[in-house]
Amino acid sequence: MKKIRNMNAKAPWFMVLGLLAFFRLAAPVFAETPAAPADAPAAAAAPAATPATPAADPAAAPTADSAVTPAATPVSSPGDALAAAASVPAPKFAVVTFWPGAIIQARITSESMPWLDLDTLLRKGRFTAADEEDIPTTQRPPPEGKQYAILVVTLREKEKRSIGKYDFSLNTGAETIPCLAMSKDDKPYDQRLWEVPFGSSAEVNLLYEVPAGTTDATLMHALPVTLPQPDVPIHFMMDAPEAAPTPEAAPAAPAAPDAPATPPAASPETAAPAGGTAK
Repeated sequence: MKKIRNMNAKAPWFMVLGLLAFFRLAAPVFAETPAAPADAPAAAAAPAATPATPAADPAAAPTADSAVTPAATPVSSPGDALAAAASVPAPKFAVVTFWPGAIIQARITSESMPWLDLDTLLRKGRFTAADEEDIPTTQRPPPEGKQYAILVVTLREKEKRSIGKYDFSLNTGAETIPCLAMSKDDKPYDQRLWEVPFGSSAEVNLLYEVPAGTTDATLMHALPVTLPQPDVPIHFMMDAPEAAPTPEAAPAAPAAPDAPATPPAASPETAAPAGGTAK
């Protein structure tokens, strides 16, 4: 019994010690969470702001008033049209082969052609064609209503062919035209030249007078031949028209003479009375 009393007497102390130990261990649990520091930047918690899109400048947008107006096409004059037509390169002639060789060019022109002066040649007794150096030349235009048709021919090398002034005629459909004259390379036309043998010239020019406006013709043998040869159709190239001269601008009209100055009106004091003089 005595032991029990001693234990009962000591019990409150053990309870106090137990409570103290309990509160000591449980104190951190009941402690409040520490607040965030006052100097923490508020922008750290906020999300980053999206940069704003710059507003469009209304002055940069095209308006009806600021639209580009296409430049007006200048009206060309007839002279400009002819100059433009002359600047366009002419199509190339299609080479045509025939018995003596090949026709490498065929054209129609209204230009004057150079001729050796036949009267001077005959007076000097030069009746045979030769390379004349001291004979004057003349420029001969085609007759009215006519044009020149020029065929440029190269001769065959292997067969050593020649060509004569009287070998071929030109048939336009309405008439058959003989060759008017021949020339070698860029030399003047010589009415005495009747044949060009192979090797004496790189090119031979055959000249015909055809009606103005001729574009097509047929080259035919003018003399009988042992072996029949086909006729040669020719489509001529036309020379570009010459550009018309540009009309000069009219001179400016002279300025009207200055009108004489109007005299000032007379005042009542200086005006002369009728039938008298001013004082």
